[in-house]
Amino acid sequence: MSRIKVGLVRTNDRTGLAPDPLPPLQELSTRLAFDLIDYPEPVSDPQAAQEAAAAFAEQGVDLVLLLCQGFTIHGELVIPLVEFGSKLAIWAIPEPTDEGPLPLNSMTAFNLFTSVLGNTLRDRHIQFKWLYGNADSPVFQDRFEVTVRAIAALKAVHDAQIAVVGGVAMGFVNLNYDKADVEERLGVHVDEIDLQGVFKQAKAYPQDQVQELAAEIKGKASSSAVTDEMMTTSARTIMALRDTLDEQGYDALAVSCWPAFQEDMGIFPCLAYGWLNDTGTIVSCEGDMLGAVAMLALSKAADDKAMLMDMVALNQEEDAIMWWHCGVGLPSYADDEGYGLMTYPAYIPPGVEPPPMPGVAVDLKFRPQPATILRLTDDGQQALIISADIVEGPDRGFTGVRGWFTNLRLAGEPATPLEVLDAVVRHGIEHHYAIVRGDVSEAMIEFAHWMGIEVIQKRPYTNYL
Repeated sequence: MSRIKVGLVRTNDRTGLAPDPLPPLQELSTRLAFDLIDYPEPVSDPQAAQEAAAAFAEQGVDLVLLLCQGFTIHGELVIPLVEFGSKLAIWAIPEPTDEGPLPLNSMTAFNLFTSVLGNTLRDRHIQFKWLYGNADSPVFQDRFEVTVRAIAALKAVHDAQIAVVGGVAMGFVNLNYDKADVEERLGVHVDEIDLQGVFKQAKAYPQDQVQELAAEIKGKASSSAVTDEMMTTSARTIMALRDTLDEQGYDALAVSCWPAFQEDMGIFPCLAYGWLNDTGTIVSCEGDMLGAVAMLALSKAADDKAMLMDMVALNQEEDAIMWWHCGVGLPSYADDEGYGLMTYPAYIPPGVEPPPMPGVAVDLKFRPQPATILRLTDDGQQALIISADIVEGPDRGFTGVRGWFTNLRLAGEPATPLEVLDAVVRHGIEHHYAIVRGDVSEAMIEFAHWMGIEVIQKRPYTNYL
């Protein structure tokens, strides 16, 4: 995925008193991984703005920063800057003096432009972001960072190539989707392919290559209770899925887990999916296409690796929820105990002969840290967005991949576990949640608004229906 491009254009500063925004913006471009394109000439009329827009369009600018460092009577100059398809942020800066003649009149220019888009042209429903403060100020940088991360997620999703491999896993009909609706609404392209090509490719790799990858994974584990055959089969799966994504130019895969994997490869592919996600290949399990899109958006916004988890337990005393999965673990998320390798962690009642559980799953507990949770639902019409802190307790949790999450905020508002559960049930949320390290919830809320996706809000918990 390419970096986003931010185009800076300025109104005319006739005083020469406006601070140079370039050094702070260049520092931000390094930290936030975007390309900064500075339009060399100030704009003061619609013709100049049209020329700037044409230059930005040619360079593929994703976000235009319109810096109001001087006043103009031409409020209509803002219009060309949103007509070529880029997103727009309108930026006001403080005056450089406190008394005497008003030097820049930045706020009035800002107010003029925002009024043209938000009022005069309200029937066109033009979206834009407002920014305030000098480029080195926290009030500007915090608000601007949210937008950069949101646009990065938007760009990652728009025109993304998603492959659903093997269809939705048997029985999980809630993960079904309307392909045409999703493609139109989110701008993704969904390719539906079968697993047979993956299986054929997996079996064709030379044994020495497969053993090398299996040994690397096993060598980094803190414990292992699986056979070498299970490890090599998992390694073959990793290599085949990675090559499928690379050779076909996909941005993410949504891969079914059963019954084909057990029937053909003889494994549960949990380790394979987790290792792929941890090494930069986005894979959602159970054929969850919208889960893959959410992982793609989160990973780009956070510039980190995302995973897909189930919500499995509430602890009201600790105001915590456990997110868990059977073994699709990202080793880099593990706490100081590291990750273990095991067979599929199914519960076996006492006295019952355990069935064979081939294949490799991961056992780990997440390191305490902030996190963001995203679920796209209703063919991408709605989004559940939660920020939280992963914590140590109240216990180590169930075998598999897991963590306790507290300090929950639903769409930016503090929420109890029961209020989160109520939102999940009210909106028919699917049982998969994309999760990434770090709090990028504000960026995901803005991403949803740029995309026209409704953000699910909290409702106070009640005992009645």
